[in-house]
Amino acid sequence: MAVQEKLENGASNKELEAFEREVDENLKRNFTLNTLDGAFFAFGKSFVSLSTILPLFVRKLTDLTFLVSLIGGLDRLGNYIPQILSAKFVEDKKKKKGFVLLFGGLQRLAWLGMALSTLFFAKSSEDMLLFGFFLFFALYAFSSGFFTPIWFGFISKIIPTRKRGKFFGTRSFIGRILGIIGAMVAGWILKEYAFPMNFVYLFSLAFIGTTISYIFVWGSKEPVYPVSNEKKSLKEYFSELPQIIKQDDNYRNYLIANVLIQFFWMANSLYTAAGIDLLGATDKTVGYFTTILLSAQAVAYLFWGWVGDKKGHKLVLEWGAVLNVLAIVIAIFAKSILVFYLVFIFSGFALGANRISLLNIIPEFCPPEKVSTYVGVTNSLAGLSTAAIIMFGGVLVDIFNYFTAFSLAGIAMAGGWFILTNYVKEPRYNR
Repeated sequence: MAVQEKLENGASNKELEAFEREVDENLKRNFTLNTLDGAFFAFGKSFVSLSTILPLFVRKLTDLTFLVSLIGGLDRLGNYIPQILSAKFVEDKKKKKGFVLLFGGLQRLAWLGMALSTLFFAKSSEDMLLFGFFLFFALYAFSSGFFTPIWFGFISKIIPTRKRGKFFGTRSFIGRILGIIGAMVAGWILKEYAFPMNFVYLFSLAFIGTTISYIFVWGSKEPVYPVSNEKKSLKEYFSELPQIIKQDDNYRNYLIANVLIQFFWMANSLYTAAGIDLLGATDKTVGYFTTILLSAQAVAYLFWGWVGDKKGHKLVLEWGAVLNVLAIVIAIFAKSILVFYLVFIFSGFALGANRISLLNIIPEFCPPEKVSTYVGVTNSLAGLSTAAIIMFGGVLVDIFNYFTAFSLAGIAMAGGWFILTNYVKEPRYNR
């Protein structure tokens, strides 16, 4: 018998073929279960939209725009900064499902904590309620940060590249359909129930919806990838990260473009507050904002998923940047709520593009065993800048006005689009 040929990453052709065969055998099951996971997670999150519902909650407790923008800043900080540590923790692990369940559970418990703190502190101490809200929101954000690279490494193993755009598009489309229903229910709750019980109900529904999604993850089948990275010390791990950026010009240019594109969060975190402060948006109107945003995303997900599979995720991100800039321009010049609705249409399509492709493009820069590390590097660098960007936007509004914050966001995003279009090669064909 001939000696098995060993590939560069240490696995034999036979081992890789067996792995791919197991992936294909479980593809239908994993595709279905993880689509339902994403759909019900999005359903739960629709009751607590970061763009509309949560800013309204904080606005009821404080007049400081900085604290409203802190929602987005803390979300980005928590979501991104822990990812390098998380990626290091699982880089040498051949199975990741257990860690997905651990950090996914913490995400969901945070919403239950918010519901209970609102119930107990709303009438006794608004300061304690505000503190409790940000404490549990920080738990959600940071557990999400540890969760993301582990989960995406898990998904990149069980859903092959040829199906990933369709998977994320389908999962996100169904999630947004359920999310539209959730947003309509949220708007009705905001209208029919007085503060604080309306938010107690919303936080509770978020916990229930996301917990249902958690059940589907349990049923996923994760094959053992035949290659794992050599176990390294923390010092060795961090010393190698700069080399990843230094050695790959295309990936480095993408990182620069991605940081500038993240300025969309500055604008996105302020749209609802601007609608309230400048155009007199009511609680009911905020419910409409949420429904429009989710409806636009639902349509966008299927379209961008198809484009990503057929044409590449770089093109999707380019168009997402253009749509974000258009949303910002409309937000600057809108003089009525009717026109301001267009902000959430364009923003929804742009958010759909980012949702489909910001993560999906990363595995195309690297081999499968490095996905968690590349996700961690990409998102941690983006997170450092994004958290500061979002909170700086709130400071700009408090010191100057919304025009200043929106203008800066639009200019930065245009720069990111220029670099992405002209200096980043499609990684699917240039790795």
